[in-house]
Amino acid sequence: RVPYHFMIRDNKDRKYTPDLKTLEDLADSEGNYNDFVANYIEQYLAGQLTPKIKSDEDPGEHDGIIDVTGVSVDRIFDRTDKDILLLMTSSNQCRSCKRFENVLFEFGEKYEHPDTLTVGIVNTETNELPRRLVMQASPPNIVLLPANRRVWGSILICPNRS
Repeated sequence: RVPYHFMIRDNKDRKYTPDLKTLEDLADSEGNYNDFVANYIEQYLAGQLTPKIKSDEDPGEHDGIIDVTGVSVDRIFDRTDKDILLLMTSSNQCRSCKRFENVLFEFGEKYEHPDTLTVGIVNTETNELPRRLVMQASPPNIVLLPANRRVWGSILICPNRS
């Protein structure tokens, strides 16, 4: 039987999934995948696998605002010496998101203490984020992640969309 889904999720919430297009070719003569699964786990434990992350290209920083992507999220959030103010948006068609983007860009240009605060923006539709950062409320969401207290000290602000 072909397994419908096989995935390893690490403690940073990164996902490691095999290429399902080639999975059928990996079964033994009896149709079992035990050897494949065992080998895949061994490769993971040996650090030989690369996580599969849905991510935009990492464009860097503009106007004092960092574009957070699925690839850059660990690098940005692992630094616990700064507070992080993050705007979580959805598609380009979201008028409320665009309105808050403009406010955030204006704030990023005028903020005078970049050594204590990182201001960022992320499109949650095109970038995979760790589950601990994904909000239940629909975008736009503004999240403040205080330095040295990344998850439990998070403050969520759900702006009024009217």
